[in-house]
Amino acid sequence: MRKTVETLPLAVIAALTFAAAAVLQIVFFRYGWKLPVAGWRDGQTAMGIEYIIKGGPLLAYHVPIFGPPWAWPIEFPFYQWIAALLAKLSGMTVDQSAKLTAYIFYVLACVPAWGILRRLGVRCAVVVVFLSIYLSSPLYVALSRTALIESCALFLGLCYLEGVMRYRMTSGKYGKLAALVLCSLWGALAAMTKITTFAGFFLAAFILLWMLPGKSAQRHNAIPVIALIRRLAIAVGTLLLVLAAWKILSGKITTGPILVKTIGVLFFAAIAAAVFMFFRYARGPAKENILVFLRINIAAIIALAAWQVFTKHSWLKTPMLDFHSDTYETFRWYIGFVGQRFDPEIISRIMIERPSGFLLGSKYTLFAIYAGWIFADRYRLHALVSLGLFVAVSALFTNLHNVHPYYAYANGLFLFAAAAFIVAGLWERGLAGKIPAAAFVAAVVFYCVQGSVAMGRAIVRTHDHEVVAFSKKIEAVTDPESVLVIFGLYANPSIPYLSHRRAVMDNRDRPFEQKNLQAALRDVRAEGRDVGALLICNKQLENGIENSKRIRGLGMRSKPSIIEAGCDVYLPRLNTKKGS
Repeated sequence: MRKTVETLPLAVIAALTFAAAAVLQIVFFRYGWKLPVAGWRDGQTAMGIEYIIKGGPLLAYHVPIFGPPWAWPIEFPFYQWIAALLAKLSGMTVDQSAKLTAYIFYVLACVPAWGILRRLGVRCAVVVVFLSIYLSSPLYVALSRTALIESCALFLGLCYLEGVMRYRMTSGKYGKLAALVLCSLWGALAAMTKITTFAGFFLAAFILLWMLPGKSAQRHNAIPVIALIRRLAIAVGTLLLVLAAWKILSGKITTGPILVKTIGVLFFAAIAAAVFMFFRYARGPAKENILVFLRINIAAIIALAAWQVFTKHSWLKTPMLDFHSDTYETFRWYIGFVGQRFDPEIISRIMIERPSGFLLGSKYTLFAIYAGWIFADRYRLHALVSLGLFVAVSALFTNLHNVHPYYAYANGLFLFAAAAFIVAGLWERGLAGKIPAAAFVAAVVFYCVQGSVAMGRAIVRTHDHEVVAFSKKIEAVTDPESVLVIFGLYANPSIPYLSHRRAVMDNRDRPFEQKNLQAALRDVRAEGRDVGALLICNKQLENGIENSKRIRGLGMRSKPSIIEAGCDVYLPRLNTKKGS
């Protein structure tokens, strides 16, 4: 009876916050449902789904915006397959099936998340608090209703992490083998689908092997604050020294690729030396944990490597995908520069402004989480590890998180976990901890709901209806089998997708005579397709001399037929639209 009385208040608070999140989900279920997909990244995903439905390749799937042979596989198309199948079975449009698929994965992610937290010894009410924050967070509420793979990648990552814990805690030969196979499958799918999301769960799995009971390892729930700070200081100090050394090297070695190769050689040499020393001298739980980690992830590593080889082989067939051949530029795009980690503006943006605005709706609740781990007592280590994982993912892919706000979807969950662990720790402090814990939970969910409402309204208000209407005009004046040639929109597929046309898009401000552009145009003609329209947009409108070459070279009329949405549209001298 006493236990029931002690846990009832937290259960009531959890139920109330979950009810608020559930009401938000019901109200927002159809919010933006009928809005056409008119974005950059979600347009690419939706276009891939559309051409899978049309009978295109399942692995080297078509995102036809860079010319023949039209394939542009980036992530493993697990999400695209599900969305395409849903569209075929239900008769929904691509937009609707893509959005519904994303939402289904968003909700399904609650299942492995529940299993993970329960296996960490967290009471059910605290898990419900975590789910309440997750289901009311502005970024998650908004992005989980778009044609993005983020919720799918998150679901797969959580399934992988839950599988790691299940494998670690399962006894029996056949039970352990089944858990290993399932965990390996989730890991392979997660790694191939979105490596930038999987990275956080990969790190979490490594850490959890030391936090969960195993053959030799023991579980440690709490360690003193001073010891934590000391260990953190050593780790952060070492990292800063390494980054500072890299910064000094980058100042002396001005050629980027040379620097990358030098650092790469030293890095892999250091790893090889560390692995050798480890297996030479390691004893006990550490060696066991490393071996378990390798056993769990070998399938994911092989699958990821195979997928990377396959995608690069597919890209090489398309002349306009030459930008993928520059490994150094790709590395810089994902990882960014060392200096970005020391830039106060960037750090503030990805660690304070974006999390407070997009994840929690308030900077006050964010600061409460950043400081609250000190008071988490038995769950102090859990809270600090969660915060560390949140920071680590942003620090690893700094450029992506700086450029694209939606990348916070990959690691925001760790911030919510830290909040849940703080609540769990405070609640065990008696009345002095229960009051601030209750206030904290109420504030977090309140600001999340408020932020979700504001973000949802902003998305509807700022939707690019002009591009939708403009694309319909393009569709009306071009033949379905024709190809658009577009300058100035880079890799934004909104117009090709909404007009249901293939395209050759220039994403590098190429001159018209550039060999890969000319090769792509030759490939278009070899397929028996015509150029249906030339679009010159945005800054490329100022490139008068080059535009004259483009108009003449493609046989377009000298005057634009449509001027709209920041683009001039030139049609062929002889209209190739069927029936005209």
